This record gives sequence, C-alpha cells and structure tokens, in this order.
Amino acid sequence: MIVLFRVAARNVEKIRVFSDECELDAGGRAVTWLESVRPADSVALLESLAVQPATRRDNVMDGAVTAIALTSDPTADNALDRLAAVAQPEPLRKKVMFWLGNSRGAHGLATLQQTLKNDPSAEVKKAAVFGVSQSRETSAFGVLSGLARNDAEPKVRSEAVFWMAQKNDPRAAAVILEALDKDPSSEVRKKAVFALSQLKDNAGVEALIKTAKTSTDPAVRSESIFWLGQKAGKAAASAITDRIDNDPNTEVKKRAVFALSQMPPADGVPLLINAARTNANPEVRKQAMFWLGQSKDPKALAFFEEVLLKK
Repeated sequence: MIVLFRVAARNVEKIRVFSDECELDAGGRAVTWLESVRPADSVALLESLAVQPATRRDNVMDGAVTAIALTSDPTADNALDRLAAVAQPEPLRKKVMFWLGNSRGAHGLATLQQTLKNDPSAEVKKAAVFGVSQSRETSAFGVLSGLARNDAEPKVRSEAVFWMAQKNDPRAAAVILEALDKDPSSEVRKKAVFALSQLKDNAGVEALIKTAKTSTDPAVRSESIFWLGQKAGKAAASAITDRIDNDPNTEVKKRAVFALSQMPPADGVPLLINAARTNANPEVRKQAMFWLGQSKDPKALAFFEEVLLKK
C-alpha cells in the first residue's frame, strides 16, 4: 500500500491510498518519496491529521481514516478506537464505523458493538449497524440478528433488519419475518417489509403477499403493496388487485393503485383500466385514472377516449 499526501504551503490538502501495483501520474508535481517508515509512525501521523480542525478536516479525514484502516500494524486498531470515541466529531465517528467492519476483523466488530451500546448519536449508531453488516467475521450475522430482535432503539432495529437482507444469508428471512410479526414499532415493521423486497431471487414475494393481505397495520399493508408493485409477475399483480378490491382501508386501496402504476406498462395498464372502469370506490377510480394519465400508454389514451366520448 502507498499513502500519498498532497502538501501545499506546509499544509496537507489531500491524502490518497493506492496499491503498490498502481501506475501513478503526479501531473508534473514534485514527489518526495519516504522510505523505511515504521507503520506505527505512519499511523500516528495519520491519526493526527484525521482529527485536525474542522475547517480542513473534510479534505483529509477520509484519506487518513482509510489509510489507517488498511494498515495491518496493530497500532491501527488502537487509533481507530480513539477516533471512534464519543469525544470525536460525529462525521469522523461515522466514517470510522465503516472501516471497523470492513477491515478490522474481530477487533473492529467488538468496537462496533461498544459503539452501539454507548454512542449517543443515532446517526453514528446507524453507521455502526452498517459497519457490522460489512464485517466478514462469522459472528457478524448473529450480532445483526441480535440488534434486530433486542436493541432498545427502533432506528437501530430498523437498520439491522434492512442490512440483514443485503447479506444474502439464508437465515435472514426468518429474522425479518419475526420483526414483521412481533416488533412493536411501525417504523421497524415497515422497514422489515422493505427488507423482504430486497431478498435475492424474489425469496420474499410470498411473505409480501401474505403481509399485504393479513397485516392489521394499514401502514404495513400499504408498504407491502408498494414493494409488490416493484416486482413483475402474476403473483404480485394478483395480490395488488386483491387489495384494491378487498382492503377495508381506502388509503391502502389508493396505494395499491399506485403500485400498479409502478409495474411494467404491459402488466399494470390493463389492471389500472379495469380498476378505473369497475371499482365501486370513486376515490379508487379517480386514482386509477390519474396514474393512467401519467403512463402515456396508447391503451390509456384509448380508454380516456372511450370514457369522454361515451354518450
């Protein structure tokens, strides 16, 4: 690894990290090459630059933290722990969270868990959950599932549910469904619906259909219908039209109409036309006509011509 500093007027303006196999072009600038630098000294310098005054931090913080995280020397762990401390600025702590998970193995995962217990910032905790999701430690999934099930803060549980769906782990679906069924927070349940939509190979479609039909929370039913609208296929279309016809909540029905508008036109437009023609609820018919107008589909034009010229 090569760490390059751009220096002007005795100030570091930028820090970049490159592979030692990368061909570099300094653009005509003079390059001073330092040999035989001890890794611990490199880490100490980088740490001092990561915490410099706010007026200059944004230009060098990212490069400094990245370079520390990619340094194999054990002093890098201690430096990142100090940079993750509550006394440090929030943007710096958030940046460190990613690299703790991505590059620092078991030690990084342990520090992330401490941050999730002790840091007062919701944004830093969200970044820490993402950091856990980036860890390649075998225990990382267990940490995520524990957060999804047990953390006191709904925002943390929501983030854990979401990132679990990105892990492509066969255990994820069961934990997400558990959150959908048992979590007391509507925010978490809605995020669980989104997480189901993100599972690979449409693994969550059946659960989305079931949730759209049976959840007692109208917000959750609406969210399920919306994400079904992003999925092509007869099963999704059937579930959406079922909610238009049978859901007791008008807002859920309208959300289902919108979901049809998000489907490929060949699938969604005929169903919108049917809803506009036949649904007993005038709000639903109005909504269907609005989204047909947005579609600019020839079949929609023919439908409007039929309605407007009908005697």
